[in-house]
Amino acid sequence: MNKQLQQIMIYLEEMETNMKISKRLSKKENLEELMRLTLINILNAKGVIYTYYKQQQERELNDNLRQSENIISKS
Repeated sequence: MNKQLQQIMIYLEEMETNMKISKRLSKKENLEELMRLTLINILNAKGVIYTYYKQQQERELNDNLRQSENIISKS
């Protein structure tokens, strides 16, 4: 039961991160990104971990955060 709770907490944290990213994207990009992230989260929740996709997601998150920081610092 504790492992399931951990998986749920991780899923919720990922969804929160995904929502932050989604707010920065246009509607079309938002929908495509949401579909992709939802699939990854479903696979992760079922215990299927695709390292490549997870690393790609983290790289994209870092890139988006850097872009946001650059925009904020230029303002």
